[in-house]
Order: sequence, then structure tokens, then C-alpha cells
Amino acid sequence: MTDEDLWKPIHYASACTGPGPLRILLSHGANLNDLTNQKLTPLHIAAMNGRAENISLILAEKPALNKARDKKKWSAMAYALQLGEIAPILAFLDSKVVKINSTHGENRMTCLHYAAA
Repeated sequence: MTDEDLWKPIHYASACTGPGPLRILLSHGANLNDLTNQKLTPLHIAAMNGRAENISLILAEKPALNKARDKKKWSAMAYALQLGEIAPILAFLDSKVVKINSTHGENRMTCLHYAAA
């Protein structure tokens, strides 16, 4: 089941304030690789909404999602940095899968560029 933007329940669950809905969907076979029409993964959406627990859960289940880029060529980490909240950023750093020097967006800025901005 998707909406007009190709969001599935897994995308909405990743935006929830706690990991409960996400865990339930994952236990019933939801796919963390599902993309919206903007090529957003559940990890992107968790990062955009500052959901540190969901970021940690998603990266534990599917570490390769850290490399996913949306239509703007942004990673989920770039969205977390743009949000400016420390907990989501620490969730990425604690996962040990983030490469601080990887570039994001059309301007090819690194996470450190975004953090300093």
C-alpha cells in the first residue's frame, strides 16, 4: 500500500517518535529498501525528523542504507546535519558505518561542511 508520493507504512513508521511501529513492520517483513518518489529511504525520513532511535535501528538492520542518496543526491546523514540536532547525528556516528568525508548533494559538500555551516 502506497500513497501518491509512494510512501509506504515503513516510511511513516520511520518518522514516528519511537521505534515501536518500525519494529512491528520489520517483524512482518517490511522492506527498508523501499523508496518514495523522491528516492527517500526510511533512513532519510528518520534523519529528516530527528528520530535517533529509528536511525540506530535502521542502520543496525541495513547498514548499507547509509550510502543511499535521494533525488537531490543527499544522504540521510546530510539531512540529520541540516536538522542540527545532536541525537540523530550521534546515532549515525555511533553506528560506525558513516564516512565523515563522503560527499553529499550536487555541491559535493562533506558532513563536516554541513556541520560547520
